[in-house]
Amino acid sequence: MATTVLNPDGTVSINGWNTSFSTTPSHLSQGDTSNVWKTLGGQTGKAILTLDDFDFSGLNVGSITSINHKLIIKLDARGGSADATVAIRDLSSGGAGTSLYSETHANTAGAGFQTFTGTTRTTSDGSSAWTDSDLDDLGVFLTCVGLPGNHIVEQLYIEVVYVVAGYGNDVNGVASADIGEVNGIATANIAEINGL
Repeated sequence: MATTVLNPDGTVSINGWNTSFSTTPSHLSQGDTSNVWKTLGGQTGKAILTLDDFDFSGLNVGSITSINHKLIIKLDARGGSADATVAIRDLSSGGAGTSLYSETHANTAGAGFQTFTGTTRTTSDGSSAWTDSDLDDLGVFLTCVGLPGNHIVEQLYIEVVYVVAGYGNDVNGVASADIGEVNGIATANIAEINGL
């Protein structure tokens, strides 16, 4: 199995965020620790974000196994906790889209930055496997409830787990369809041999 991420790349709407800090969607990307979003004091911060397209052909994807969200966040308050909700949305119809899955995390004061991982979702609708177009239409709706204190969001992205399509070339005159493994590794998990 291989993994990749879909990072925020645009906004549908944002409300309740302190513009003295970042409100740039890409600043919430995986691994970005130099920028943060911060809610305005006492206000609920809301943001509907679009995501990168999934590079189905470039990653040589055979099938999409699952997705989940990752939220790295802390609460700037003396005590207590406040909810942060991440809703994975289908934005294909435009606007705010429709919610596919939603989860709420208790952001606790004094805990520093916490990483919340959403439930692994193997289907787009409870029964259908994820497709390239499903992932290309995904967005996230982040809601950080005001009081106590302010939410500070460092990263928010979708992690995608997928299976690489089988190695598709003949090797030493043996047809790729007749090659099940190379050195004990299933061809479905081999994208290249010797850099080719």
